[in-house]
Amino acid sequence: MTWNIVLSNREWLAGFLSWIAFTIVHWSFVGFYPMLQIAIMSAVFVLIYLRMRSVWPCTVFHGINSVLVYLVFTLTLS
Repeated sequence: MTWNIVLSNREWLAGFLSWIAFTIVHWSFVGFYPMLQIAIMSAVFVLIYLRMRSVWPCTVFHGINSVLVYLVFTLTLS
């Protein structure tokens, strides 16, 4: 169980706070338009976590997404 579920005792509130925190943390790395993708991705992470109760699927998905973004970004700049 995550710390915000313990503190709030409401899954939707814990998911919302996690979604906001993840999105804000990534704001400093990218501009406005990539934030749409990050906001959607973080919402999917929250839903996956609440469904599966494990952070590992989210970690794997984040890694795959990061590799794909890195490859696409690198290939488009060269």
